[in-house]
Amino acid sequence: MASTFAELYSDFQDRVKAYVEKLDITEYSFMRMLTQGIQKFQRETEYAEKVVKIQKEVNGNREVFIVPNDMIRPIDVRAMHETPYGVEEEIFLLQSYEQFIRNKDKWEMGYLETPTDYELRIPHKRTAPAVRARGHVRLATIYSRELLTFPEYKGNELVVWYIPDLYPISAGTEHWEPWYPLDVNFMRMFTTTRITPSLAPFETSFVDYVLSVYIQSKGSANYRVYEEQFMAAIQRAIETKPTLFREAVADYMFAPFS
Repeated sequence: MASTFAELYSDFQDRVKAYVEKLDITEYSFMRMLTQGIQKFQRETEYAEKVVKIQKEVNGNREVFIVPNDMIRPIDVRAMHETPYGVEEEIFLLQSYEQFIRNKDKWEMGYLETPTDYELRIPHKRTAPAVRARGHVRLATIYSRELLTFPEYKGNELVVWYIPDLYPISAGTEHWEPWYPLDVNFMRMFTTTRITPSLAPFETSFVDYVLSVYIQSKGSANYRVYEEQFMAAIQRAIETKPTLFREAVADYMFAPFS
């Protein structure tokens, strides 16, 4: 189990004694630096993942899907359809905005290529169950935080799996709401909560990051020792990240023009 944030603060105090007799950093300042290090680590390694349901929102005179503010990049988008036989999934083909527009133009002209190839082996997850006989897998992209689909998805809810940004502790940030107001909630949360399990194995590296920032603020070149340890941990995490990818087999007759 991961250490509490208070225990990590204690570790930091023990390790910084070689540089200062009296620590002039508060628990809140420590949390700011620690969570900034966690954010940098996440952006490089993408260890933490998230799945949420999003509903349509009114934007002017349109109803649109808006992706979560903390999304770095999407991994998968699906819809769930209630049928007499239970819940069935519908998949979406995620593309860049440029590719989305290109395939949308081809689709409207009756020249399908990418969507057809993609759904060749998964016909049971095309569009909605009622139109599978004539439907294809829908396209999806994100433009200006709006999730666009083609053919347009008429439902009101989608399931989005994505890589989240892990914001540093800050007032007004939804992830940190339970910590505020500080004079009421901070110390209780500081002494009882822990780093998310997917990042817990690297907690000492986050303390290294705090040490590097703090020692650099004191004008000592020794900060590089801890900065290098933090960067090495990022590289090691990338190299050893579990992929859980097994038994990959290329589909027969899947090459272009075959």
